[in-house]
Amino acid sequence: NFNTIYFQSRVRGDVNYNSSIEPWARWFSGSSAQSPGWDPLDYVIEQAHTRGIEVHAWFVTYNVHSGNSSPVSAQHVANQHSSWITQWSSSGGTTLWWLNPGIPQVKDYLISLVAELINNYEIDGIQFDYIRYPDDNFNDVAQYNTYGNGMPLADWRRENINQFVRGAYDTIQQLKPDVKVGSAPIGIYQNIPNASGWEGYSEIYQDSRQWMLEDKHDYLCPQIYWDINTNPMFNVLVNDWVQNANTRHIYPGIAAYRMLANGWQSSEILNQIDGTRSNLANGQAMFSAYDIYSNTNSLMNQLKNTKYLYPANIPSMNWKDSIPPNSP
Repeated sequence: NFNTIYFQSRVRGDVNYNSSIEPWARWFSGSSAQSPGWDPLDYVIEQAHTRGIEVHAWFVTYNVHSGNSSPVSAQHVANQHSSWITQWSSSGGTTLWWLNPGIPQVKDYLISLVAELINNYEIDGIQFDYIRYPDDNFNDVAQYNTYGNGMPLADWRRENINQFVRGAYDTIQQLKPDVKVGSAPIGIYQNIPNASGWEGYSEIYQDSRQWMLEDKHDYLCPQIYWDINTNPMFNVLVNDWVQNANTRHIYPGIAAYRMLANGWQSSEILNQIDGTRSNLANGQAMFSAYDIYSNTNSLMNQLKNTKYLYPANIPSMNWKDSIPPNSP
């Protein structure tokens, strides 16, 4: 009785669909830049729509590190536009490649990818992930000196992301206004009592609430990947996101993967579903699908028999259209 699939379409500067801009990812063919001989995104759309399920293209935005020890294809953006890439090292010492949000051509490039995806596929929505900086140690001094115009660095970084969001939303509205636009921000926007930690607004320059205030998003799936009882508390964060939704939709992200990764029981997931409902969220999203269809801790059985006993209509977005659906 799920009604929406978030299918990872753009991976790390490569894609799981046919694109004239970026190369095929390796996940279906086994090799970078090699077509699997069929179109995974097109297949998912066809099969999902046959079952009355929406498909939103999951689009990794700025993180373009391949995560692969083999050479990256010549078509990859890191080779095609190496001057747009900034290498960033995590606290654990891993070096990753990021498209630099402070370079104006990066915004235009990403919007061209969005336009191609919207034009070529009958997707119902698009969900942006990694729509942020990696942290405050990002090396963008040269870009800030060139384009900062005297703004405080933190404000300039947030505005770089905001400009992409506005451009992408407006482009989608022009091409196919019925396509829903959302993203998956990290679970804490700003610290509040009983819910503190890694802040989206100040630490990775992700002003997701501004996107809702400006009507440049239709929904958010905040990654609230913590439990109910310890800081940062799941239900406290759900309430915070719902209270700041500006009439747009909130589908809290639930960490089903933590049953395997951290030993959660399925009861934690079921109780979190109750928490999203009592706090009047518009639904919930599970990460990842594997933990559902593998029936980890009998979660799939319990969902079918309890929380997801019936099919659920997808909540209407009356700012996109006011046409009611046909009778069943």
